[in-house]
Amino acid sequence: MCRLVLFLLSVMWVFVGCERSLNNRALNLAQGKGGAGAETVTVLAGDIGGTKSLVFLARVNLQSQTFEQAHSHRLVSANFSSLQDLLEAYRKLLPEELEADWVPQAAAFGVAGPVTTRGGSNGVMYAAINNLKHKGGGWLNISSAVLKSVSERLFKTEMSHLVLLNDFAANFYGLSLAAPAGGSPAFVSLNPNSGVSSRFNPSETLAIVGAGTGLGQAYATGDCQKKLVHATEGGHASFAPADPLGVVLLEGLRSRVQGNHVAVEQIVSGNGISNIFDVLLTHNGVSLEELPEQLQSAHKKWKNGGPFIAGEISAVAQTEGSETLSNQTLNIFFKLYGAEVGNYALKVMPKGGIFVAGGVAAKNAERMKSRDFWESYLDKGPMAALLAEIPVYLVTDEELGLKGAAVAAASRQLNLCELRPFAPN
Repeated sequence: MCRLVLFLLSVMWVFVGCERSLNNRALNLAQGKGGAGAETVTVLAGDIGGTKSLVFLARVNLQSQTFEQAHSHRLVSANFSSLQDLLEAYRKLLPEELEADWVPQAAAFGVAGPVTTRGGSNGVMYAAINNLKHKGGGWLNISSAVLKSVSERLFKTEMSHLVLLNDFAANFYGLSLAAPAGGSPAFVSLNPNSGVSSRFNPSETLAIVGAGTGLGQAYATGDCQKKLVHATEGGHASFAPADPLGVVLLEGLRSRVQGNHVAVEQIVSGNGISNIFDVLLTHNGVSLEELPEQLQSAHKKWKNGGPFIAGEISAVAQTEGSETLSNQTLNIFFKLYGAEVGNYALKVMPKGGIFVAGGVAAKNAERMKSRDFWESYLDKGPMAALLAEIPVYLVTDEELGLKGAAVAAASRQLNLCELRPFAPN
């Protein structure tokens, strides 16, 4: 009898010890510890958009600030009825040789839409991508709990957590891993006064703005060791024209939308460049036949639901004179971009600094550094002097959102104390 009791006690001890070990492992992963070496975490992450989604496996080491991507695949979001279905497709594309060495310990997805939490701070997160509502309710009720269960089944593992976050909140997390791109530093100061750029303070309020398919905006508060990121849907705020040409744009777009609401992201975004060009085409009385052939073809496809034509407009602008429709479009766009960055700076007062990210800015660095952008940023009446004292940086790394999702998976806590976007003397 005694032997039986001792045996049962030993079994219970082993069970309790295993349970504690699993709990400690989950805690370490949530803090960015464990994995393939101290502080290294293998993660499943994704940048999930209304047009395309990029899903990937990566290893992140927050201590050494390194990011190693093993496998990524770009998928057309509209081809799937939900994010779960998209993940199923990604798993089938994963090479067999990676299955053993790249088992994800945590996951995070940056989503192009609002994210809410139900059930307290540790409750279930839900996200919605309104651009995909025509594909059914699966994209309007994305659940972190469901995604975690699906991911664990697909990869045959137990994950410490799965995080859903707004795509521009993910951009904030990515700042810590931003890398130089195309021969340019990761951060380029846009302040004409070089002394202002050195005043970056990670313990003050920070902000990030970026035009891509839409217009993302977020800000972060709190001490640099634990920044609290606040995602917004500011890109959907109403566009307010500041001059007669702005009124032309507003009226030109108002006739194409339901109701009277024209969002600022319908003008300040990659798709906004297409909209500006199209309105000017009509306003200036230019026929399609007068355009270069590549623009004619791209414009017709765009009008029939194809991809926006910002790339073609930029390419043509580089080979044409400054008075052409393509250059006029880009000049107007970057003035309005500067104005919106200034608007957002006034709303959240990012005394520590504001970052301008996204593919449109990174691909047009010279126009971002132009006088038109800066003067429009400052054109806020008596508040111009205040805005001039805020450090403004262009982010050249176009993978900021991808890296940010990986960082968010590795650690729920954002530390920007070591971020140095300027070059000290």
